[in-house]
Amino acid sequence: MQHIQQSVQRLGMSLSNSLPSVLSSLNYAPTILDAREALIKNGLTKGNNRHVNAYKKLLPDTLPPEVFDWCVGLLLSDATLQKNISAKNPAARIKIQQSMAHRELIEVTQELLKPWIFSIGDKSQTMLEIATIQHKAFLPLIDVFHDYQTPIKASACVYKKPQPSIKDHLTPICVAAWYMGDGNLAGRACNFHTEGFLKEGTELLAQLLTEIYGWETRVIDAGYSDYLGHSMHMLQVRSYSSDEVAKVLTPFMLDSFKYKIPLPRIRKKRAPLCG
Repeated sequence: MQHIQQSVQRLGMSLSNSLPSVLSSLNYAPTILDAREALIKNGLTKGNNRHVNAYKKLLPDTLPPEVFDWCVGLLLSDATLQKNISAKNPAARIKIQQSMAHRELIEVTQELLKPWIFSIGDKSQTMLEIATIQHKAFLPLIDVFHDYQTPIKASACVYKKPQPSIKDHLTPICVAAWYMGDGNLAGRACNFHTEGFLKEGTELLAQLLTEIYGWETRVIDAGYSDYLGHSMHMLQVRSYSSDEVAKVLTPFMLDSFKYKIPLPRIRKKRAPLCG
């Protein structure tokens, strides 16, 4: 574990001890939280009205580092990133959906992003959804996921293509959010469902996880193709690294997701030699 901490610190990453410690260290200004509650209480959160626009001016221009990394993890899974390309007031927002069974992830995300989220919505009888307000604090996320070779249309979802700069944000809280949102156990191996990315993006992520954490990773065939007939791929952290994965991710995993944590490897004792 010490070599992982040294690697993370060498890369200039912020290293928190656990998700509870991140939550307890949030220090959003009381004036902002009071203004948020007033908007909610008076039913003034719908649309881009003058009250919401005035509220946005109270918000910090940047997200706290751990919160930003949490957002990167969500975007590596199923969250979407939308940009408003208004020349006057450029802004972005993220939207997250999860099943009712994983309500805890939605609720913690709301707590981490409290100034930027007003409520949790019921997408359907089985799905929950939250969306942040459009704000400039989310614009730097685009640099992590977009190469700008594909133009972003007005108010359109950003086509996610992980960039090399994502290396600075693959902290334990980021990888935990990613794994909770879109990962599963395969025996003792950990699969990250990266089928939404090009193979080269998945290969980049596998390389970075190995570089940062020393995990043994590989890119595997997902077993199906897209509508154009292209094979889909996902990232797998092999079972040899499962104990290290558990050490890194467990402090940031929510209770309802701990079933995804690989169990410790049982090392068989050699039988004593006879004679």
